[in-house]
Amino acid sequence: MCGVRIQTLRRPWLYELIGIVGVVIAFDQWTKQWMETNLADGPITVIDGVLWWSYTENNGAAFGMLQGGGTLLGIAALVATAIIVWNLSSVETPLELVGLALIMSGALGNLVDRIVRGEGFLDGAVIDFIRVPDFPNFNVADSAITIGVVLLLAATLRGRGAQEDARSELVDDTPPGGMSPNVADNG
Repeated sequence: MCGVRIQTLRRPWLYELIGIVGVVIAFDQWTKQWMETNLADGPITVIDGVLWWSYTENNGAAFGMLQGGGTLLGIAALVATAIIVWNLSSVETPLELVGLALIMSGALGNLVDRIVRGEGFLDGAVIDFIRVPDFPNFNVADSAITIGVVLLLAATLRGRGAQEDARSELVDDTPPGGMSPNVADNG
């Protein structure tokens, strides 16, 4: 790991977390508002055959699952956020902190849509607008969640590698008497 261990979430880490979450949510909401306003005439080609801005409203989860399940998904976002906040004191590396901040940002960014774009409790549609071939539309919040999960996986794999390195350094294969098994007997 990076040699940094966070025993408790100190203020500089808290400020970084709040900063990441605030910036990602603000950017997510700004892009959704811009797309809603500017895509009334249809999709915009960004890179021909590769990337388009294409406004859609999603009342469900990713890939069109759980259509109409906004309330359930909104509650899941609140629970995920609470779990992340509860576990912040066990964060060991900056990579883990950024990963968790991105996941929290994405969950809260889509939660904002469910709160402000619906008539009932958490039943609003999430705005998706990023379109690539052979994949459902998604948004900045979805991207933040995905990147956050990848960072947490990387931190986990990196942590396992560091633990294995530490274990191998602890193994002492010198036999009793002090001679290394690699030293030839000259006697």
